[in-house]
Amino acid sequence: MYGCSGLCRRPDFGFSKFISIGNKADVDELDLLRYLHNDKDTEVIMIYLEELRRGHEFIDEVREITSGERPTPILAIKSGRTHAGAAAAASHTGALAGSEAVYDAIFNQSGIIRVDSIDELFDFATAFAYKNLSNLGKLRKRFPKEIALRLSPMPAVPELWQPT
Repeated sequence: MYGCSGLCRRPDFGFSKFISIGNKADVDELDLLRYLHNDKDTEVIMIYLEELRRGHEFIDEVREITSGERPTPILAIKSGRTHAGAAAAASHTGALAGSEAVYDAIFNQSGIIRVDSIDELFDFATAFAYKNLSNLGKLRKRFPKEIALRLSPMPAVPELWQPT
């Protein structure tokens, strides 16, 4: 993901998998979420999302992933929230941004935590990865096994990069 290389190189942050599925011709986000949920190294799933194609099925399956027998947190950053972001997504893959209210409803119904920036994405992922550690000493010695699932090649979207 463009621009996150500094965050990805933090000494307290690690990835066990980083996946890009491009135009989703034969594999989509739902296929990979199922796979990652069954992966023993997956503690947190991070998604950059431009569009969804199987809405109802997505909600049902992801609800099971986020709240079932072995819940796995899913954090999502969705492109196209602003006019500039929607234009970037459309020019990049031809994806239409869709109604933000619809995506909010899908995320709420399925148990996905929506974040508004790359910094927030990494902050939440770190918090979930460290949730079982009881003191700061353990925290500094452990590298989390986050999963970054990039659902399409990520353009340099101005709306995601806000100065802190």
